[in-house]
Amino acid sequence: MVDINKQEKANILALKDVHSFYGQVEALRGVSLQVKAGEIVSLIGANGAGKTTLLMTICGKPKAQKGEIIFLNQSIVSKPTHEIIRLGIAHCPEGRHIFPKMTVMENLLMGIAETSKEFFKQDLKRIFDLFPILYDRRTQRGGTLSGGEQQMLAIGRAIISRPKLLLLDEPSLGLAPIIVQKIFATIRQLNKELQMTILLIEQNAYHALQLADRAYVLVNGYITMQGTGQELLTNPEISKAYLGG
Repeated sequence: MVDINKQEKANILALKDVHSFYGQVEALRGVSLQVKAGEIVSLIGANGAGKTTLLMTICGKPKAQKGEIIFLNQSIVSKPTHEIIRLGIAHCPEGRHIFPKMTVMENLLMGIAETSKEFFKQDLKRIFDLFPILYDRRTQRGGTLSGGEQQMLAIGRAIISRPKLLLLDEPSLGLAPIIVQKIFATIRQLNKELQMTILLIEQNAYHALQLADRAYVLVNGYITMQGTGQELLTNPEISKAYLGG
C-alpha cells in the first residue's frame, strides 16, 4: 500500500517536548519520540499513563499546548483533525468505534480516502485476504460481529485509506487469546509485506515489545525509557513492572 524503503529510515513522525492537557490536568509532560519509515514503534505503560492521549494529540484532539509535532517534515500541531488525517495518518482507536448499524462493507467504505479510491478493489481484496471472516460477514451489521471481528473491521477500515502512518490503540483489548495472536500476526504482516509504518499502543507489553523495532515507556505523562524492543523486553525493570517478573 505504502511504498516506503525501510532502509532509508527517514522520520515519518517526530514529537518534540509535547505537552497536552485535559482541562487543568496535564496528561503529556514534555513527550519526545520519533517514528521512522517502515518501523513498528511500541509505546507501553500502565493505565492512565497518557498513551491514548498521545495518539489523540497527534490527531489534534486535544491539541498540544506546547511543543511540536512533525509529520512528513511539516508541522501538524495547529492543523485540524480532518487535515491531519488527509495527510496520511489513520487512527484505529481503543474500543474499535465501528458503526454498529452499518454493514461490514459500509464500514470499510467509510475508511476510503481521496487518494485511495482508485485502489479500492485491490485494497478490499487484500483486507478480505487478511481477514476472511469479514468477507463472510460483508453484508452483516457491524454491531452483530464478535469483539475480535469488530477489531478486524476497525483495522481494515483504517488501512483501506492507504495510510503513511497507522496508529493502533490497544488492538488486543478484551479479545480471546487465539484472536490476539491473529491480530498481532496481522500487524507484523502489514509491516513486513506492505512496509506500513505503525505506532502501537498496547497493554500487552510482551507482545508489543516482541513486535517493536523500537519502543518507549510512558509513566505519568513522561517518557522514562526507550530502546529497541528486544532491549526493553530483556530489561529487568521492564520485566518486573510490565511482564510479571
